[in-house]
This record gives sequence, structure tokens and C-alpha cells, in this order.
Amino acid sequence: MSFNPAKCKTICLSTKKVPPQRKYVFCGAELEQVDSISYLRVILNDNLKWSNYVSSISGKASKVLGMIKRNLWNCSKKVKETAYTAIVRPKLEYACAAWDPYLQRDINSLERVQRKAARFCTNGHHPTASVTDMIQELGWQTLEQRRKFFRLTLLYKMSHDLVDIDVDSYPSRHNESRTRGSHNFKYTQYRATKNAYFDSYFPRTIREWNALPAAIVESDSLVRFQSGLCDYQVAIRKCVRRVCSFIFYLFSCLPIVINLAILF
Repeated sequence: MSFNPAKCKTICLSTKKVPPQRKYVFCGAELEQVDSISYLRVILNDNLKWSNYVSSISGKASKVLGMIKRNLWNCSKKVKETAYTAIVRPKLEYACAAWDPYLQRDINSLERVQRKAARFCTNGHHPTASVTDMIQELGWQTLEQRRKFFRLTLLYKMSHDLVDIDVDSYPSRHNESRTRGSHNFKYTQYRATKNAYFDSYFPRTIREWNALPAAIVESDSLVRFQSGLCDYQVAIRKCVRRVCSFIFYLFSCLPIVINLAILF
């Protein structure tokens, strides 16, 4: 078997300001060192950030969405929604459990594509129209929420031996004596000093996994786990909206309270 060293590259994954430099020779040729490289269609950066990959897939998805807009502009909402969920959204979610970004600018870049799709599906092109209301009308989750769902689902599969991944080689089970507010599938949380590692798959997902109720984590089937997880996420979002509404109400009442305090 012969190899072509011209097609081989090296990449140094490091968060140091001055990463170590090494020279590698393969088949008598020195290999080129690059800043980013594609592995199974996912672009890996030497700084362990996902900005290049997010920018790449956002651009590709936007082009496909533009093609759909030009060809399906006169179709019904159902047809437009089906075209988006079948053609565009998979490009934004390929292997997303592994590369779920943590930088807000990358999260916004992905969400921007879905918000454009929501305007297209609902014909809400007025500049003052609320895109958030459109997404709720369509019944879509944000892409960030969907990526979290996929990450937790993958950890459930690993915990219950539904995928061929040796989970004991990665996270370790956390044995604790208390039973209230706990479950039998808790893992030891990783300690991290770098954001790239702190928000990588296992440290990030284990924190969210350990916080799930036992009734969801200990589900006897994947379908029940996913159903319970969806209901739990909906309940959390409703609770957050109620808290935000209450805080907004308090701030709106604050000037009245101050005026009354001045008068009396």
C-alpha cells in the first residue's frame, strides 16, 4: 500500500498563546501544519473553537434556504416548513452533539438562519413583526435547545448501552449516599480551567444530566426518555418566562412606588 504525503496534514490542538511547534516526516516528506482541518465533514480548529465550522455551515444553509425561497415562494406554509426541516436544518445539526458551540456569536449565527426561515414560512416579512412569535406559532424549538436535547439523548444511550461506546472509559459514575433529588446514573463532574474544555461534550452534558429528575434519567426506553425530556424542557421554559414577566412587572411598578414614597 502506498501513501501520498501531500494529502496528509498535521494540526496542533492547543489553547496556549505560543503552541508547541513540531515537525513530522512521513514517507520522506515533511508534513504541512495547518490551523484547521476537516474530519468527517466537521472542521476542527487548532484553538478548539467552532467559529470557522459554524460560519461554514451557516453560509451553506443560508444558500440552500435562498434556493428554497426562490422556488417555493408561492407554496403553502406546510410545504415551506417541510422543506426547511428536511433540507436546511439538517445542515445546521449534523453531528451537533459533538460540536455544540458555547460562544454567543456562534449561537446567534446559527439561530439567524432559522429566524430567516421562520419569516419565510409564515410570510412575516414586516420589519416590526416578532420572529419569536413566528417560531412559537410554528412550534419550533431554538437550535440551541435542540442541540442540548441531542447531547442528553446521546448520554442516555451511552448510559443504557444503546450505542457501542464504552462509557466507563470516559466519565465515571458518582456514588453518593443521599437519595433525595438524586438518581442512579449520576456522573462525576469534570473540573476545568479552560472554557474550551468546560463547555466540551462530557463536562457540559454531565452538568445538565446530573440535574435531570430521576424519573426522566431512569426511563426504561429511549422513547419515554425523549418524551419526558421534552416535557421537562417545556416546563423549564414556562417557568423562566413567568419569572421574567414577574421581574418586568416589578420594574414597571418601581416608579410608582418611588413616587408614593416621596409623597408620604
